[in-house]
Amino acid sequence: MKSTPPPPPIPARSPSLRRTFQSLLRGLILLTLGFVLAMTAGLIYRAESRDWQQRQAEVTHNLGLRIRAFLEQTTNHLQAFALIGIDEATRHPQQAQRLFDLYPVFDRVQVFTPDGTLEATLSREEVPALGLITLPQARWLAEARAGRTYIGPFQISPQGRPYLLLATPTRTGQVVIAQVSLEPLWEMTRTTALGRSGVVYLVERSGHILAHPDPQVVLGNTTLPAEVLPYLTDLTAPMHFDFATGLSGGWVERTLAPVPATDWVLVAETNEAEAHATSLLSLGILGGGVLLLAVLLSLGADAHLRRQVLAPLEQLRQGALALSAGHLAHRLNLQRPEELRQVAQAFNTMAQTLQSQQAALTRQTEALTRLYQLSLLLNASRDLETLCNHTLDSLYALFPFIRAAYIFMRDAAGGLVLVASRQAPNTASTPSSPDALPPTAPNPQRWLSGTIPQVYVEGPRALIGLRGRDDLLGLLRVEAAAPEQWGEDEQRWLAMLADQLAAAVQTLRLQEALQKELHERRRAEEALHQAHADLEERIHQRTQELRRLNRQLMLALNEQKFAEERLQRQKQQLEALRQATLELTAHLDLSTLLNSLVRRAVEIVDADAGGFYLYEPEHDHLVRVVSLGEHALPLGLIIRRGESLSGRVLQSREPLLVSDYRHWEGRLTNLPQESEVYAVIGLPVQWGEEFLGVLNVATYRERSFSQEEVNLLNLFALQAAIAIRNTRILENERRQRRRAEALAKVNAALTSSLELKPLLQRVLEAATEAIPAADRGSVLLLLDAERGELVIEALYGYTDPRIYEMRFPREAGYAAKALREERPILIPDARADDEVRYDGEIAEVRAVRSAIAAPMFLRDHPVGVITLDCTRETHAFTAEDLALLKAFADQAALAIHNARLYEREKHLAITDDLTGIYNRRYALQLAEREIERARRYRRSLAMILADIDHFKRVNDTYGHLVGDEVLHELAQRCQQQLRDFDILGRYGGEEFLIVLPEANAEAALGVAERLRRAIAETPFNGGDRSIQITLSLGVVAFTQDHPDLNEWLKQVDAALYQAKERGRNQAVLWKGPLE
Repeated sequence: MKSTPPPPPIPARSPSLRRTFQSLLRGLILLTLGFVLAMTAGLIYRAESRDWQQRQAEVTHNLGLRIRAFLEQTTNHLQAFALIGIDEATRHPQQAQRLFDLYPVFDRVQVFTPDGTLEATLSREEVPALGLITLPQARWLAEARAGRTYIGPFQISPQGRPYLLLATPTRTGQVVIAQVSLEPLWEMTRTTALGRSGVVYLVERSGHILAHPDPQVVLGNTTLPAEVLPYLTDLTAPMHFDFATGLSGGWVERTLAPVPATDWVLVAETNEAEAHATSLLSLGILGGGVLLLAVLLSLGADAHLRRQVLAPLEQLRQGALALSAGHLAHRLNLQRPEELRQVAQAFNTMAQTLQSQQAALTRQTEALTRLYQLSLLLNASRDLETLCNHTLDSLYALFPFIRAAYIFMRDAAGGLVLVASRQAPNTASTPSSPDALPPTAPNPQRWLSGTIPQVYVEGPRALIGLRGRDDLLGLLRVEAAAPEQWGEDEQRWLAMLADQLAAAVQTLRLQEALQKELHERRRAEEALHQAHADLEERIHQRTQELRRLNRQLMLALNEQKFAEERLQRQKQQLEALRQATLELTAHLDLSTLLNSLVRRAVEIVDADAGGFYLYEPEHDHLVRVVSLGEHALPLGLIIRRGESLSGRVLQSREPLLVSDYRHWEGRLTNLPQESEVYAVIGLPVQWGEEFLGVLNVATYRERSFSQEEVNLLNLFALQAAIAIRNTRILENERRQRRRAEALAKVNAALTSSLELKPLLQRVLEAATEAIPAADRGSVLLLLDAERGELVIEALYGYTDPRIYEMRFPREAGYAAKALREERPILIPDARADDEVRYDGEIAEVRAVRSAIAAPMFLRDHPVGVITLDCTRETHAFTAEDLALLKAFADQAALAIHNARLYEREKHLAITDDLTGIYNRRYALQLAEREIERARRYRRSLAMILADIDHFKRVNDTYGHLVGDEVLHELAQRCQQQLRDFDILGRYGGEEFLIVLPEANAEAALGVAERLRRAIAETPFNGGDRSIQITLSLGVVAFTQDHPDLNEWLKQVDAALYQAKERGRNQAVLWKGPLE
């Protein structure tokens, strides 16, 4: 066998390959760690930004509540300032200074009346008088009248002190305006903590700063940056700005929050550097650790390459050269297999190192993410139990290997108290008791002093101190399954978690302290308010006591004058009685007499109201005819015998006095006016055995009538009875004379006119005048004698137009009943009589309560019925009224006959027999009247003259009877095309004259054209053939220069001639003669 030649030697290692491999390894490591670094930094930045934003929102919210409480407290103090006694302070300046010492926020106070007039001004001794406080008077007056407090604009006093103006109404109707110092608001902003460089200040919506903790800021002049001002006007909820421009030009995080019930806005600003100090510090520490780790890895990789990789790579390079010569397989298999295994092992070791670093970074990212989520949950928690539960949840999520966790908090005595604990559900063995620390645990104060690390590990147990700003808040105790599980990363994460829990607990305690402080302040304000109320109550009691003493003094004085006043009153009553007697004899009508009687009776006894009831013997009841007073009873009230006070007076015919009418069992409970009466007197008014009525006087005041006053009124009632009897005798004589005069007036009316409707209206008016009980009436005539249907021709007192459309058959209504029975009838109660009661839709007819009706006959033939109605009361008419109405009906029947004859003759005199329209003579009379009216009132007027084209052919072809029918139908067609007030007459033969009031030339020409089409488009009936008719029409419009009707007729006739000349069947407007 031929021996194989030895391969060429492997060349030395290539520096280029080594550097390339080293650069690739470093780049891979740094790229991976840089990606993890960027993600972690973003999470930390976002957590810190949200934390600062929430912190600013909480601070502005709490400060806004404090400012609102300050304003409410200041308003209460201002009202108390006014209540304690501004009048007293105005008179005594020393008292005013005590008030200012009691309420130090006020520098000046001014009091105004509701109309804006200055009443008083008070100032501190060191504040000079500056005149009136300048405020928009209309604004604060309107707010004060509405019961609201007005906060004025921010101002600077001459001494350089910032202040605002506060206007509030008082309970006495005044308006108090005070100059309020803004130093308390400045103190609030100065003491509000928001980090080392954070600041909270107060601005107006215009952007001017009201209060700022920095003394370098000029209040009232310095404004917010222009980028923020547009948001202030309509700001209703908190708004946050990232990377905003601060007052000094730097970058800040800013939160705007409106102050409730004011026009102010709170601004919270945090320096951007401090706001992200924690995130940048964490980012720097993390970045430094990553860079250090990358350097160590790089250095370790270089040493390892020098020891393990470079030599094998050199061998590989030389082996590659030998591969071309075919010797590599021999060298690899026989001489250098150990070096290849070392290279492979080195690559495997580096891969495992990268994997472990990647896993560590992933674990750290997860831990930071959970810690960030925990911070959000802690910030949202509002009680200690929730804080602890979120912390325990995060502990078990971060460290799945722990067996138990306990949270201890220090109590007031300095001891540790267990507040929360949790054990793993699958714990094999019971952990040690959580009620006390391990015997070997260090003193809790050592955590605060820093002599031991924050995380103290003792075997599987870890103790973590919860450190506050100045004290140890508590301890966190965690037990793992094995001691080696508490590595450096785990301890660092425990410390971070404990710091978050401690910060959240401290924030919670600060919030609770703030709430407690607000509660205490609210209780103090309530106590102050109660003190003010007690002071007002004492003032009120003292005022009432003074009033009571004053009343007693006045009663003593009144008792001294009572005897003199009673004597004077008796003299006045006797004089009033004498004057009343004289006045009663002077009245000649019953209504005026009764009103004067009641008025005089009320004056005699100094009463408040009075009334009079007339007695109706035919019905044995009383009817109220006079009512006087604010709560007087309604007129027409009917009182039965024995009912109420007046009914009992009627029954006993004796005076009756009720001193406590409100509780009297006999009063009318269904009338609300009765409840206002306190005392009442009822007096019978009678002449011998004839009972005339009852006189009542009443009072609404808490007083009673004396027996002396009752006797006085009884004498007055006797005089009144004499006067009433004399007046009734006189009225009876007047009534008889009035009826005779009414009959004479009817006779005169019947002979003065032959027009039917005016005649009937006069008869009806005369009847209602002669019979006073009637307030409405009607005249009904027979429309058809065979059917017996009645229609209304005249009305009195009715206004509903539907009444004229009513038809009454012989079987319906009291008018038909009178005609059917051929006798006058009297209806005492129209609603109670089923035979005549009306239940229709017309309210005026349903309102009739009593009526009388008399039929009208002429030579035993029925003509109609005349009725009179009363809507005020039932039983309004008497038999005497019915007899008088019968006399009116007899005379009206004859007048109706004469009027109908006149109407028939008049119709024949003014109408054309053939066509039924006006004849030529009457049409020209009407035209003359319209011309006069148009000339006087300068109104429009037009005339049309129409002629039938070739009408002689119609007569020659169809005969004169058909021609007459054509003329009659043409007149009816023209009447249909015209208005109701247009005038249509037969001018002669086949010519028709039309007068159009209120129509100009254009309108008249349109009417003429409409008539022409209506005639031409519809043929006339000529028996078995249709006849086509056309019209030629002349139109002329009236002008003021027309001398008379004849000239006008000439022009319209000329226009008709022009229509004929132009070919007929057309309308021509007169514009002058043809050339």
